[in-house]
Amino acid sequence: MDSEMRPIRSLLAHLDTRTWLERWSREALEAGDEIALDVTEQMRTTGWIGSPPASAQQVRDAETKLGRKLPPSLKDFYAVTNGWPVLSMGFDALRPVQELGWVRDLESELVAIWSSTEPDDETYAQEPDDGSFLLRRSLLLNTGTDHFLLDPARLTFGRLQNEPEWAAVGFTSWYPGAGEADWSFRAGLEDHYATFVRFHSPGSRTRQEVAEQVEVAYQLLLEGDRARADVLDRAVSFGDHRADVLRSQLHILDGRHDSPSHISDLDLRKPEIAEDPAVFEDLLPLLVLGCPGNDRQALDRTIERAPQQLAHRLRELLATFQREPGLRADFSYAPAFAVTVDEARSLAAAGRGQESFNHLVNGLKQWRPLSSGHLAPMGLLWDEELAGVMADPTRRRALLETKRGH
Repeated sequence: MDSEMRPIRSLLAHLDTRTWLERWSREALEAGDEIALDVTEQMRTTGWIGSPPASAQQVRDAETKLGRKLPPSLKDFYAVTNGWPVLSMGFDALRPVQELGWVRDLESELVAIWSSTEPDDETYAQEPDDGSFLLRRSLLLNTGTDHFLLDPARLTFGRLQNEPEWAAVGFTSWYPGAGEADWSFRAGLEDHYATFVRFHSPGSRTRQEVAEQVEVAYQLLLEGDRARADVLDRAVSFGDHRADVLRSQLHILDGRHDSPSHISDLDLRKPEIAEDPAVFEDLLPLLVLGCPGNDRQALDRTIERAPQQLAHRLRELLATFQREPGLRADFSYAPAFAVTVDEARSLAAAGRGQESFNHLVNGLKQWRPLSSGHLAPMGLLWDEELAGVMADPTRRRALLETKRGH
C-alpha cells in the first residue's frame, strides 16, 4: 500500500525549473575542471550544459514502457532538458527519459546481492523502505555507481496537483543502504545542487538567497516563532555556516539531542564558525561539559584540529572544569540580563527552582545576542548554579518559545 510523505520546505521555491537549471549551468561551467565536466564548445557558446527538452511523445513512450505515469516534477524537468550531466559525488548524470528503467531491470545483480544478504525475518519485512524491498520497486534515474532512485510506494500530493510525487532516495556505496528520503524528484535534485553549491560554487547567487532566508528564520526564532526553523536544516546543506551554528543551539533547546555535546558536530576549523563570538563564549563550554568522563578523546581530537585561539579557550575551560565544581557563565555582555541571572542564581540556591526559572524567562527580553549566530543565552544550560534549573527539557523548549533580545 502506498504511504504518503510530508513535503519539506524548499529554499529554491522562488525559482522555476528552467531558471534554476540555467543558473546551475552557468555555475557548473565556471567549475568545469573541478567537477570534471566534459565542456563542449556548444556549452561554452550557449551557457547551457543540458540537452534539448524531451518531447511529449518521448515522455508518453517512457510511461508506457514503465507502466506508470511519471511524477509531476520529473516530467517538469524533462520538459526543460532530456538529461543532466552534473550530479554530486558518484551519481554521475541523469538519464534521458527514454533510458529510464526499474532498478530490478537495469541493476538486477545489485538487487540479487541485497536479497541474498538480508535476514529473512518478520521484523525486517515490516521495514520495506530499504534494501532489496526498495530496489525492486524503484525507478533508476542516473548512470553513476551510486543510485538516485524514485520510490513509487511513498507518495506526496501537492495542493494544486492530482498526480502524486514519488519519494527520491539516494542508494550509495558509502552508506549502508538507503539514505534519508526526499519528498519529490525536484527535492532530491535540489539536494544534489546544494552539494554542488557547498563545495564548488562559493560565489553562487544561491548562497546569498539562502542567507536571506536564514536571517528571516533567525528573526522569527528570536520572537519565539519556529515556523521557519526547518530553513536551518536545508541551509546547512548549502554550506551556510551561520545556519549550522543556529541549528546546533536549536536542536539542544528543542530536545532533538539529549546531550549539550551536540555542539561537537560543528566544524570549528571553519573561520565563519571559529570566529563567531557566540561560539567562542557561549557554545564551547557545552562541548567541554559534554566530554569529560564520557569521551575525553573526542575533545582532545577537537582541540588538536581547532584554530589556535579556540584550542587555547577549550584547554582553559577544561582546566577550570577539572579544578572547580563547574563553569560559571558570564552575561556581562548583556548587563540588564546579567542582573536577572544573579537574582535567579539566588533563588536556585534557596531551592526555589521554579521561581528561578520563571524569573529567567521574564528577563529574556533584556538578553542581547553576542552575534547573528546566537540563538539564546546558552550559558543558562551550563552555568554551575543554573544548569539544574534548565535540565528539564520542557523548560528549555519554553526558553526557545519565549521572545528574547531583539
